[in-house]
Amino acid sequence: MNAMGLLSSLLSNKQGASSIEQIASSFLSGGNQSNSSSNLGKGSILLTLGTLAFKAYQEHQKSTSNNTNNAQPDAITQLLSGMREPENEAEEQAVEEVVFLMLKAMINAAKSDGAVDDEEMEKITGKAKEDGMSDEEQHFIMEEINKPMDTEALVAAVSSPQIAAQVYSVSLMAIDNDTAAEAAYLKDLAEKLNLDDDIVANLESAIGG
Repeated sequence: MNAMGLLSSLLSNKQGASSIEQIASSFLSGGNQSNSSSNLGKGSILLTLGTLAFKAYQEHQKSTSNNTNNAQPDAITQLLSGMREPENEAEEQAVEEVVFLMLKAMINAAKSDGAVDDEEMEKITGKAKEDGMSDEEQHFIMEEINKPMDTEALVAAVSSPQIAAQVYSVSLMAIDNDTAAEAAYLKDLAEKLNLDDDIVANLESAIGG
């Protein structure tokens, strides 16, 4: 199962997903990152999520201190944010776990306003079907959709503040955020992830939520 490709396909079906990829390109060209990250191909969606999260924390740090230096992400953050290629099997496994977490976060968010109906299902899978979603990938999506909503388990799998911001970003991108239930879900998710209000505001401003 190509989890990275599936995540990319699912999110490219959402409004705004393609436009904010410019943020990642801008970040890399302005920082000290290696151009090797551009070789991630369909992993660019993880790079987009990771960059959104890292920039949100940068802006938060600027607003809460006099430090205007843009500290660069450490090696682990770079890896789990798609900013560099995995260098061994253990790193590949770590990235895959993050990608699956992003997929689960997206599907959990889609269930926030009740059952996923046929129209919402098409919104989730439309682009992935065009890209040739495999039976295994379709089975994974249906299995996740049919599970009870479990935000606590999702949050428990988050390993760092950076990943927390990525989970929030992908959740925001996964839904239209035009119902009270969806807004309540995002508020609850941000609280459970311990995300500062400034970070949430930065993410929502960048994504358009």
